[in-house]
Amino acid sequence: MENIPAFHTEDYMTSSKNFRSIIFFELGRYSIPMGPTKDFSLTWENVRDKLVQDESFGGQVKRKTALKEFIEPVLQDSKDDLEKAVRLYTYF
Repeated sequence: MENIPAFHTEDYMTSSKNFRSIIFFELGRYSIPMGPTKDFSLTWENVRDKLVQDESFGGQVKRKTALKEFIEPVLQDSKDDLEKAVRLYTYF
C-alpha cells in the first residue's frame, strides 16, 4: 500500500475510531535457536482443549444456585414447562 491519504477528523464526527481500519496480530508460535518451541492457540480445537483443562474456566456457568433465589418464587405453582417458560419470559 502506498500513498494512502492521512486521516482527518471532521466536525460532528462521533468517534474517529469508527472510521479507522485496524489489523490485530496474534503470536502463534515462537522458537529459540537450539531451544524449545512454544505453540500458542493455533486452532479452535487448541483453544477448546486449553479451556477444558483450565480449572478456573466456567466457574460462573457451573454455579447452579446463582439465580435460584430469583427463579423459585416466579415458578411457584407452575403446572407444566410451558407455563414456567411463559412466567420466566414475562418476569425477566
